[in-house]
Amino acid sequence: EDVELNPWSENDEDVLARASSTADVGECTKYRLAVLLTFTVTLSVFPAVTSAIQSAHNLFGNLWSPMLFLLFNVGDLIGRHCATVYPKTPPRGDALLRLALARCVFAPLLASCNVSTTTTTNTWRIPRLVTNVFWPTLFILALAITNGWIASLGMMHGPTRASLERLPSEGVALAIALVAGIFIGSS
Repeated sequence: EDVELNPWSENDEDVLARASSTADVGECTKYRLAVLLTFTVTLSVFPAVTSAIQSAHNLFGNLWSPMLFLLFNVGDLIGRHCATVYPKTPPRGDALLRLALARCVFAPLLASCNVSTTTTTNTWRIPRLVTNVFWPTLFILALAITNGWIASLGMMHGPTRASLERLPSEGVALAIALVAGIFIGSS
């Protein structure tokens, strides 16, 4: 007996009801914005700002900056894994968008760490409020985990909010939002 695998996390009645709904466009847009904003915030501070954070106590010596890169990548991996476990039910688009907006706090937090510029003009104007190595480490880890978690949730569950006939195009729209977030954040 052939058993068709159901890619939906919901039951078939929910999928069919959603397929006839026109309200899915607004919900899908929230997922796209959450993905775009997640990558915009992350790439606006990582690696440009985070690589300029100096250890006030010369912790790890010359390996301080590579250690922060490793920490970010491990945190991102943890966040992506967490997306497969939590939450059990797919989050709503507005909740995911609010989480992505809340991540904007990482930009000023990381910028106020012990950032050292090596240019001749030294135009860094943000005051150094955090010189202890604990806080930038915590901020980078939180940035990384939330990056992996929110981006993965948006990319996994965003297409499931589209009607069946729009499902493939919603996957493409999410990929475009991801690339746009990378472009804007890198710029």
